[in-house]
Amino acid sequence: MGIKISVCMMVKDEEKNLERCLASLKKLNLLKDQLIVVDTGSKDKTVQVAKKYGATVIIPKDLDSYFVTTEFGKAINFGKARNATIERATGDWFLLMDADETLEGKSNKFRKYLETVPANVEGIAFEFIDMRKGGKMDHMRFPQPRVFRKGCIKFERIVHNFPRFKAPALYFADLRVQHYGYDLSEKQKKVKRDRTLGLLRKQLEMEPSSHWCYFYMANCIGEYDGELDRSIEYCIKYIKHKDATIKQGLNFNPGIYYTLVQSCMASGDVELCDKWLSESIRQLPDDLDIAMAVLDFGVWQKKPNIIIKGATQFVNVYDEMVKDPLFCGSRFTFNFNARAMLKALFHVSIMRLNESHQNLNRILKVLPDFDKKVQDTVMSDITNEIKKIGAEYIDVDKIKEPTRESDDA
Repeated sequence: MGIKISVCMMVKDEEKNLERCLASLKKLNLLKDQLIVVDTGSKDKTVQVAKKYGATVIIPKDLDSYFVTTEFGKAINFGKARNATIERATGDWFLLMDADETLEGKSNKFRKYLETVPANVEGIAFEFIDMRKGGKMDHMRFPQPRVFRKGCIKFERIVHNFPRFKAPALYFADLRVQHYGYDLSEKQKKVKRDRTLGLLRKQLEMEPSSHWCYFYMANCIGEYDGELDRSIEYCIKYIKHKDATIKQGLNFNPGIYYTLVQSCMASGDVELCDKWLSESIRQLPDDLDIAMAVLDFGVWQKKPNIIIKGATQFVNVYDEMVKDPLFCGSRFTFNFNARAMLKALFHVSIMRLNESHQNLNRILKVLPDFDKKVQDTVMSDITNEIKKIGAEYIDVDKIKEPTRESDDA
């Protein structure tokens, strides 16, 4: 009979986004087995859209139990809602999607691929791309587990819910998730930020050992609130609880060092920034985000040697991640995008051009000490090398000043 795939979703008032999401799945022939949609109280046409694509729509009778009360009002318990989506799923594998996402790429080999997955592997990761600017710009990208073997997964946490399964996941390169959930107006960003922050604080209240909350709180406050001191405080709290986090069987997210260094730079605290940047380099010598932090610090402090170190390291790690998307692990990476690469390449090029200019000047100073044959050979070689990059060498000393007519003419 082949592999059966259950698409599992939780939604609320997602009429506009859901149509785009389900259309992308239908195009890839991934809705033919089963589509489970748990609706948590939509007042628009979300349910109708889901049924149009053949969904089994579940509206929990005890809907109030799916919400928690935070300082910003009632908010969904994402973990409980996600678990409800997989309880009714019957496929061999579950594909988890959100309404504000689409699945892109090629799926013709995916079912055959799942048949070859070793029995001890419980998860499959796709590339996750966070889209901004109306879907025209990828803000960040990283591998994210999205497909799980039946009976091997359970969600924890009320927000930023965590799929508990046996890691690591395998990576399937032909499919990618495009996420539009943060492509928002400033007003929408604040609403989402308040909801998320309220849930994170509620999570800490319910389970004080939820040290992972500090990671998300630091990023949430730093991006939307601009409260740098609190962002730095939460970063340091998360780092201090690193061992406790690992003992809980959770991965410590090293991206916190990047957030911390960026917050320190934004606050203008050079000493604190230098301290944590040095620590982050010791902890993560081959990390993409830390390489960018080194570059940014060098630009901030106008130190060419640090700029070239960070930019060169970034380009090298970026190239490794292109070859192996799991090079930095299956965690989100802030700077794996074309804009960051352009920035690094720009600084590498400028620094090397400056260095080349200085070396050429040194050559020109010592060249008169050699005979004319050597001088002509060296100048010919310099001219030819410069032409290779589309430039032209001009001896400025031989350029005659234009004859200026007198003011009385």
